[in-house]
Amino acid sequence: MEAIYPDINQDSRQELVLPVKRIQTEGSSYLSDEEPSAAEKAYWKIREKIINLDFPPGSVIRDTDLSDLLGYGRTPIREAIKRLEVESLVVSHHRKGTFVNEITLVDIRRQYQIRRQLQTLAVALASHSSEKGLIHLDRKVRKLISNARIYSLETSIEKNAELDLEFARLSGNPYLLRTTQQYCGYNRRTWHLLAGELTADDLMLTDYINITAWAIKGNEEESSRLMALHVDAVHLKTVDRFLEKFI
Repeated sequence: MEAIYPDINQDSRQELVLPVKRIQTEGSSYLSDEEPSAAEKAYWKIREKIINLDFPPGSVIRDTDLSDLLGYGRTPIREAIKRLEVESLVVSHHRKGTFVNEITLVDIRRQYQIRRQLQTLAVALASHSSEKGLIHLDRKVRKLISNARIYSLETSIEKNAELDLEFARLSGNPYLLRTTQQYCGYNRRTWHLLAGELTADDLMLTDYINITAWAIKGNEEESSRLMALHVDAVHLKTVDRFLEKFI
């Protein structure tokens, strides 16, 4: 029997910096049966600092420094670094140390290829989601778009990730949600790197109005087609801005 996953219609903002699973208890931010370990918490905190460029590409990552900064022991810090290495956010060189990975044009293009498939699949699956979930999403999109003109680039980056995660959540597939979260992180990091060249308009948040409208109608073909066009257009703008800045 195929498993049925419940809709999760909570605010997605914290999912940008926390695990997909959270505990549904007062005062907690996790959906899990147990409180997250120190290594889990360290992973998400370090990851967010890398994405926001608090730790810029090429910078050195030292477990002793992170232990002092975050207040965790060196063992959980090392476990967190290993996870970040698997995610290709950091790289370790024997006898040289651990460094935050650079962002290259090849990375951007390869991540786009995966992200396009993830986001179009999420929209297609979300179009068959419950009416309650889609109405919640529609309200969120309309509220977001009503303020889009005044958003800074940083706010637009955050809102874009929130909407992509919302579609992935409505897909009902937890594996898709986790993978989307990973690729939202890559996106956000690249866009933060291009601050100064990239603008809020380049992220084309208003596209989500039509994407959501067709998803609500249950038309997975049209909603996923529009999402593909959106991802393609934003990718081309991202590549253009990258070339302007670095080439």
